[in-house]
Amino acid sequence: MRMGIDVGSTYTAAVIISESGRLLGQAKSRTTADILSGIRTVIGQLLEENGIEPQQVKGIFIGTTHLLNVLSHGQGIADTALIRICKPSKIHYGLGWPPALLEHVKWMEQIPGGFDFTGRKLSGENDQPELDRLIRRLVESGVGAVAIVGTFAPLYEEEEQRMATLLREALPQLSISLSHQIGSVGFLERENATLINAMLSQVMRDSIQQLSGLFGEAQLHCPYWFTQNDGSILSLDRAAAFPGFAVASGIANSLRGSAYLTGIPDCIVVDMGGSKTEVGLVIGGEPQEHIKSARLLGIRVNLRLPKVVTLPFGGETPVYIRDGEITVGHDWPVSGSEAGQANPEHLKGEPLEAAAGSLTEAFLRRLPEEHPLRREYGKPLGHWREVDAEQVVRRTIATLRETIEQLQTARDKLPVVLVGGGSALLKEKLFYKYGELVQPPAFQLCTAVGACVAPVGVQLDRICWLQNETKEAALQKVKQEAIQQLLQDGALEDSISFVQMEEIPFDYYSGEVIRFRIRAVGQLKL
Repeated sequence: MRMGIDVGSTYTAAVIISESGRLLGQAKSRTTADILSGIRTVIGQLLEENGIEPQQVKGIFIGTTHLLNVLSHGQGIADTALIRICKPSKIHYGLGWPPALLEHVKWMEQIPGGFDFTGRKLSGENDQPELDRLIRRLVESGVGAVAIVGTFAPLYEEEEQRMATLLREALPQLSISLSHQIGSVGFLERENATLINAMLSQVMRDSIQQLSGLFGEAQLHCPYWFTQNDGSILSLDRAAAFPGFAVASGIANSLRGSAYLTGIPDCIVVDMGGSKTEVGLVIGGEPQEHIKSARLLGIRVNLRLPKVVTLPFGGETPVYIRDGEITVGHDWPVSGSEAGQANPEHLKGEPLEAAAGSLTEAFLRRLPEEHPLRREYGKPLGHWREVDAEQVVRRTIATLRETIEQLQTARDKLPVVLVGGGSALLKEKLFYKYGELVQPPAFQLCTAVGACVAPVGVQLDRICWLQNETKEAALQKVKQEAIQQLLQDGALEDSISFVQMEEIPFDYYSGEVIRFRIRAVGQLKL
């Protein structure tokens, strides 16, 4: 049997699923500040309450919003240096970054080098005195991580690899992220993704060490994996090297878990948690991703992230009232503003009154007193006026409907699946008029379920020259590379399938260069 664990911003959940795919047990507890205490609690509950011996668990699968929260709050981030291998550039790094996050990029060094698109070197080799000076600066600054970014490195990786080798020999403790291993074409987006990956390196290494100790204490001696941004598994070695690949694993697991629990492969998922609501798209049972460069905390990144709209309200979001105007959370005025608008002008610098209550209480106030949800809540609903609660509910539902419509892609409207602890509030209010509205069993644990059933996965983004081989031959090489990586990661060979294959030509090199984006999955052999 498998154990799936989801560490969310508000709650930590765990499930046990049998080899046949049946849900055998579940547990849920508040996420704790140190993360580990909450995990320890749900593991203990799960094993004890369901009579499961630790040795019966053959694998553990972990998804978390912890990495994203670390970036949001700026705590635990590794101070990072940026090394650009390029001609002197006047483009500043960190364009559009939140200032608090950018503070952790301590300095940038531009090293002569790099290539143009044809493979022509842009400048000569670096001399030893210059490299010695760079190493001294790394030592003196005390940074814990470095991001190395070369021009057209996805095509010509040699200089990034050479620089990494030199730095590892001199500073073996330094965490090094190479841009050609993380992103594809698009220099600034690839640089941003590489910096974020480097910043998260220490957090992920610490997490692996602490989790290994925790599982040992619980007598869980089976292997464990993290899940990544497409809802597939990530080995510990790859998680340590590429924490950026797991930064959006929480919502990816929710999307996969929704399709699994409902048996509906094509759907729109509304996941309402305690602090936010995320709306995403699933096609063929797979979370869909952004086709072009995505944004992470407003930063343009060359990472493959789920195609999700995040709304800044959840079941526990406080509702404020000031001069008759209602504001849900600190960023979302119910009237006169679009959902998700940060720091509305009319509220800047002005204090809000004490919260009238939570978003949950606003919904419950509109239900009859004998309704099961009100009885289950079991706490006073505060001093709500009917008109205020109605305004909050109407605006919340209207925002969700608008968001769902944005993600609809088919002429026949896709069903909507409601999951997450707060989604019980929506079932009677959303009134989805275009298609089916479904709330599966164990909807509160959907993300843990998605982690538990995660397949082995690989995503490849390759640029191939077609001067000495056909397009078909180049594609076959990339597919074979994907298959070999899946087998190396433990996939059953006869279970491997390709869920995405894209061919992207280059207009200015028509017929000479092509880009392949491939996703493949397989069932893990436990």
